[in-house]
Amino acid sequence: MMMARASSSLLLLLFVSTGLLHSASAVTHIVGGDQGWTMRNISMTFYDEWAKKQTFNVDDKLLFVYAQGTHNVWVVTVEEAASCQMANSLEHYEDANATIDLYRAGEYGFVCQYTGHCTGGMKMSLTVAAPAPVPGPALAPSDESPAEVPPPDEVIPEEPPADTTPPAPPSAASFLRPLPALVSGGLFACVVHLLA
Repeated sequence: MMMARASSSLLLLLFVSTGLLHSASAVTHIVGGDQGWTMRNISMTFYDEWAKKQTFNVDDKLLFVYAQGTHNVWVVTVEEAASCQMANSLEHYEDANATIDLYRAGEYGFVCQYTGHCTGGMKMSLTVAAPAPVPGPALAPSDESPAEVPPPDEVIPEEPPADTTPPAPPSAASFLRPLPALVSGGLFACVVHLLA
């Protein structure tokens, strides 16, 4: 019972710490960099080119910087973004400086729905990378006993030859070898105690 509780606590700690590390690494990308989300001085492929220079991960955010009433952001499929077809908008944002969470891996498309803006270059497609797999818990040792090894064909004498020198006394380093295991074991015990 105690071992199961300790294992559950350790797994919980692993998932929480992994989640904290993952969320701490989330990035907010300002779409278009210094240019922002605009029609001024952009080519037809400006936003797609900008997106190709970025790395997008799950939990990152996109910040579309624009003035209220001048632009908007519609989330569409990649195909709809390429063709400026917006009939099936998945989400749309009308407020200035819209922030969009990239909550899943895969492809996203974004357009400005204002007349002429998408066809003027205010469209973008990007791909969000899948998160790295979290390693599973270590496997518990098996209850099965190892197979017996057959005895060797030749009998080896138990006494060492007479001219053998005695082994050297253990060094100070050999006493320090178990130190990392003791420290990590102590930390584990503290965590289990705190979670109990």
